[in-house]
Amino acid sequence: MILANNILIDFIDSEDVKKYYIENKIDVKCDLVFFMIYHSNKTLSEKIYGFTALARFIEYGYNQDNDTSKEEVLSQVYSMIDRIHTILGEMLTKNNDEIFELQYFYDKGNDKKHSFSSFNNALSYIKNSGIKCDHIRISKVKLSTDNDEDPYPIDEFTAVIDPKKYGIIDAWCDDRSDTNFYPEDPIEERYFPIPSPFKSGDVVKINTNYLLQMDYMEPESVYFVVEDKHINLQYGEKGQDCECGFNIERYNGSTGILDWMDDGKISPFKIEYDCYDYEANFNNIHDRIVSMYSKYLKGEDIPFMSIIPEIEKEILRIHGIKNSIIV
Repeated sequence: MILANNILIDFIDSEDVKKYYIENKIDVKCDLVFFMIYHSNKTLSEKIYGFTALARFIEYGYNQDNDTSKEEVLSQVYSMIDRIHTILGEMLTKNNDEIFELQYFYDKGNDKKHSFSSFNNALSYIKNSGIKCDHIRISKVKLSTDNDEDPYPIDEFTAVIDPKKYGIIDAWCDDRSDTNFYPEDPIEERYFPIPSPFKSGDVVKINTNYLLQMDYMEPESVYFVVEDKHINLQYGEKGQDCECGFNIERYNGSTGILDWMDDGKISPFKIEYDCYDYEANFNNIHDRIVSMYSKYLKGEDIPFMSIIPEIEKEILRIHGIKNSIIV
């Protein structure tokens, strides 16, 4: 399926990947488009529109016989739409032994929780609070008891709220054993090597409004793509804890620490180029480290002593490189 002139291309969050797909007329299978819609930053109502459009496209306008995923995708599209409607319906109703717990994160990690009698009351509170949040969740919680003990909460359904528009961007049933909600092998949980323009050493930004933001979106941090040569998974492989095979490393300029951000879980659909010119001011220590490390990851020859020794040692440690000059 070529997305260049298709409305579904708007479900690619990354403007750089979107441009790459348009200019190169990238052809992808239906199951990857399903994956793309599900993991996008769109609201659930927008995702329902996207899934419906995908189904119509398969039924009436998609004639690639070599795409064996079509029938399965069509089945899971309708299952997904039913699942979203059912979960949203559950989130808006309650029994006497249920409450709604609002949890929001701010200042890159701090969090608070409040309890409310309804989903709408919880949402209204955070919308009207004026608090700038990084991540918002509302969970429908059942208060259960064992014998004479005090009630304890059991999460039943959870919704993730866009901290800017306050729309629901994800929702799920916390009991994954409920087969009425989830198929045996959900497409959205499979591994897909996603076509993208990014190469090892590219300095990037991560474009997401809730995923990973709490732990990693720090103002002084810079992120590098690191291609993992050891991932040998097959297209559409099931039960894997990664999306695309990209690793991300982070250089935290405030602490001087270089570390792994994630192992193969960062989708290219969430990545954009960091367009800041790190070579413009080579006397700036932070910019100099970023520039040198980017070149190192790209395989370019660089004088290691041009990097600050402490950072160099960290680079060598992470990659298992021995250098007798640095002690």
